[in-house]
Amino acid sequence: MRGLKSCAGCGRPSEVLLRGLCPECFDKRHGVVEGLPRELAVDVCTSCGRIRVGHRWLYYRTPEEGVGLILSSIAYKPVHPVEQVVLEGWSLETSLDWRTRVRLRLKASHQGLAFNVSRSIVLRLNPSTCPLCIVKRSGEYDTLVQVRGAAAEDTVERVLNTLDPKEAPVDVIPVRGGVDVYFHHRGAAARFVSRLGSIARVKVSRIVYEHVGTSSMGKRRSRKTIVVRLEGASQRGER
Repeated sequence: MRGLKSCAGCGRPSEVLLRGLCPECFDKRHGVVEGLPRELAVDVCTSCGRIRVGHRWLYYRTPEEGVGLILSSIAYKPVHPVEQVVLEGWSLETSLDWRTRVRLRLKASHQGLAFNVSRSIVLRLNPSTCPLCIVKRSGEYDTLVQVRGAAAEDTVERVLNTLDPKEAPVDVIPVRGGVDVYFHHRGAAARFVSRLGSIARVKVSRIVYEHVGTSSMGKRRSRKTIVVRLEGASQRGER
């Protein structure tokens, strides 16, 4: 067992010292998580109820599950010399509302020794409309790519992280058995499918066109649905 050393701040003995300070004093002076906000704005769609987590809009079964999704998405980057910080749990300090205070329970570690700290953060819901609801109202999305198969969500995530922001999809929705990816333009959808094929073995199993009306120029308008099935990792590897 390691010996106890005196904290340069409060003088109390501590098994863990960070820059000569016990965890409590270090946390008070420097904090253990870099850039953790006091208040976090979260977009919530007033039409379908989904919340925005990163670049995705996600459904949740209960308000508590929604809070958990938000808190789990935060990057808990440790302040040096803290080596790791993970979210152990959380509890509500106020009732769930458009502005909710939450107490985070964090576990930090340094040189193999762990210690606990807590933080209070305010989650402020920002009424918004998700891209899919906007698209559904306007009828303007052009192509739906339905990706199906094992590890579809992870594979789509990898591809999305490599896309030019100008070709980002309108929305990405995890569904049973895969992911639905909505695009404004067919060219962007085609390049997305091509990129999928560069990192996984894929098979385009179905292409469907749906008549959705007539343009202001009198031309027939249609939407395209591409069903892509993942069949395993690409032998070519990621380019």
